Amino acid sequence: MSAPTLPLRIATYNTALVRVHLGPWDLIQPIPERPARRAALPDALSSLDFDVIALQEVYSAGQQRWLANQMRQRGWQAFGSSLGGAGLKRQNLGLMFLVKKGLSAETIACQRQLPAADWTEVVIAQKGYFALRLDGWLDLVNVHTTYGGFGKAFDGPKAQAIRGDQLGEIGERFANTQSLVLGDFNCGPHVDLASYRHLLDQHGYVDVLDPGASNPLAYRSWDPHNPLHHSILNQEGVVHDPYHGRIDQIFASSPLATNVRASALPMFFTQNQVAARGAKMPPQVPLSDHYGLAIELAR
Repeated sequence: MSAPTLPLRIATYNTALVRVHLGPWDLIQPIPERPARRAALPDALSSLDFDVIALQEVYSAGQQRWLANQMRQRGWQAFGSSLGGAGLKRQNLGLMFLVKKGLSAETIACQRQLPAADWTEVVIAQKGYFALRLDGWLDLVNVHTTYGGFGKAFDGPKAQAIRGDQLGEIGERFANTQSLVLGDFNCGPHVDLASYRHLLDQHGYVDVLDPGASNPLAYRSWDPHNPLHHSILNQEGVVHDPYHGRIDQIFASSPLATNVRASALPMFFTQNQVAARGAKMPPQVPLSDHYGLAIELAR
């Protein structure tokens, strides 16, 4: 199949919709204000001028079905790790793709990655990757690697070992294709540098956002000052150096980087825009504890 018309604008966004629940009731909200943030998400996403959006932390089949239905009503195609398709086993990885109508897309991989760092990655937030082939030529690999475990540092020895293996598995499978690996890597130029560099050094990928890792503050998608970080999961293991906030990434494989020009776009969803109800929250909070990252592929 011929390559799609370029440019293509492709984004990644961690929604922070992880939940601990009993049926429809939240027992714990690991990231505050989940119901209000979720309700605001479809309109916010549909307002974006992107062709593809990779989402993380849309955990549970119920949440994925709800968001898929909402986005289809707004003119998007929706694919999810919990929704199945193309003979793939459904996995509660929290990963989704939204694709503008007019582009052809098929799911090609849905893989949970083990071992888990601790019980939270078994019961609440499983980790792995979910891949889509766009217009028959471009492989998009949506990934969420281990965060290291409850109360543990992102760059502890156990986290580094698991994360390196997770990224290595992806590199072995996709490095020789025209591919983008994007999502929540839970590592960056200043936190767990070895894992961040694994796809770059071992598999020839290119960091599209900041090739020389010269300005990590420009893509600080996990901002220590985000009010949603005052939560159960984010009180411990937080790296307070502001550089460490660059833990979401977009990498291009060598075959892709030699055939197209990839450039970074401004971060999105950085503003407080959702009315908060919590006593310890400001009047408004962002849609997530992450901000969104995006790139453009052009000839």
